[in-house]
Amino acid sequence: MTWTLPDLEKAYLEMIRVLAPGGRLMNCDANYGAAFREADRPGEAGELEESVHAALAGRYEHPAQSLEMLRERNDIASQLGISSLIRPQWDVDILISLGMKSITVDTNINRKIISDEERKRAEGSLKEKLWMNTSPLFMVLAEK
Repeated sequence: MTWTLPDLEKAYLEMIRVLAPGGRLMNCDANYGAAFREADRPGEAGELEESVHAALAGRYEHPAQSLEMLRERNDIASQLGISSLIRPQWDVDILISLGMKSITVDTNINRKIISDEERKRAEGSLKEKLWMNTSPLFMVLAEK
């Protein structure tokens, strides 16, 4: 959930401060803010509509949320500065500037944590497109 922090660079600095030499920092996150903005943009793939709302049930929102609530959430997300950054590259750059080393990035986390069975059930659907591609998870691992 680091994408929701008001100052992720400051948070990384504190995480690094408390690490022992050789300690590791691991962050698994995604560009949810960017994905929420994309879901609201006008046009073919945007304008959060009922079909998108149904496809996202259980992924980005609680089924009890109305479209109005989702649009409000998307508006809040668009105000988070980190939502406009290219991640995880931004994270790597910040971690390097803060003195971290041996940085590894894995952008294939979704494929590792979502079972083949779940993937097959969603295959070819709007839900799969949104679930598997819109906001892929990434992991950044760095050593102090």
